[in-house]
Amino acid sequence: MPGDGPGGNSALLVQGAAALRHDGPLGWTHAVGYEFTNNTSNAFKCDIVSSNLFTGEPYGGKTKAWKVLAASLKAVQDKDSSSAADEGGGGGGGGLAPAWVVLNPKAVKIDQLYGYFENDEWRDGILARNFRAVSGKFFKVLSTMQCNSLIMKRQFAAMPDAQRKWLVFDGPVDSEWIENMNTVLDENKKLCLMSGEIIQLPPKTNLIFEARDVESASPATISRCGVLYMDPACLSWELIVKTWIRKFPKFIPESIRTKLTELFLRFCLPLLRLVRAQATIK
Repeated sequence: MPGDGPGGNSALLVQGAAALRHDGPLGWTHAVGYEFTNNTSNAFKCDIVSSNLFTGEPYGGKTKAWKVLAASLKAVQDKDSSSAADEGGGGGGGGLAPAWVVLNPKAVKIDQLYGYFENDEWRDGILARNFRAVSGKFFKVLSTMQCNSLIMKRQFAAMPDAQRKWLVFDGPVDSEWIENMNTVLDENKKLCLMSGEIIQLPPKTNLIFEARDVESASPATISRCGVLYMDPACLSWELIVKTWIRKFPKFIPESIRTKLTELFLRFCLPLLRLVRAQATIK
C-alpha cells in the first residue's frame, strides 16, 4: 500500500482483518470473505489519500467495513508496539489506530449542522463543533455523538495531529449539506463557515460517508472521495443468523443454539426462494 500504511505491507492489514473473525466485539463468527476483506483494504488505501464513501443497500456491511478497518489498524499497531518493545524500542505504530465520531447529518436542520447567526451572534452547529474538536480548537465533543470506546470524549480534541481521526457521516447524502463539504474533501481540508471562519483539519483527519446511494451528490463531490460499493450479496443471510445466535445470553445452552441454526438453515432458504418467486414488490 502507498503512503503511511502499516509497514508498507498490505498483507499485515489483511491478516489483521482475518484475525478478527472470532473477535467478540465485532460480533462475527465467519471467516472474512474475499470481497469484504478486499473492500476493507481498499478503504485503507482511500483513507491515506482522501475520504471514503461507502454506498450500497442495507446489510451490505458498510458500517462493519470501517469498524473492521479500525480494529485491524489497532491490531497492527499493537503488534508493532509489541515487536518494538521486544527489541528495546519505544513502541512503533503509534497513531495508527483511529479515533472516531459518528453523526447523522440528516437528523438536524442545515443551520443546526453548520451553524447560524442569532441576533448578529454566530452559533456553531454540530458539525462545526466536531471540526473544532479534531482541529484542537474545541476541547469537548458533543455528548450526543458516539465516540470510540477506547478513548474519552474529552480527550478527542487533545490528541496530537499524528493521531488518525475519523468523522463518520451515517446518513443520506444530498446536495443540501454535502456541497458545503467540498473544501473539506480537498487536499487543503478546510471547512468554510458562513461566519467567514475557516477551520483547518489536521493531516490525518478523514471523513467517512455511509449512504445508500449518491444520486443527489454532484460529480465534484464524488470525484473527491474514494467510492466503495458494498454489495449485500457478498454477505449472506446466514451471517445475520449466526451473529444473532452468537449474541444470545450465556444461560442459553449450546444445544438450543445448534437447533436454531439447523432450523434456520432448513427452512429459510426455501422460504426465501418462494418469496423471491412470488413477490410483486421489489
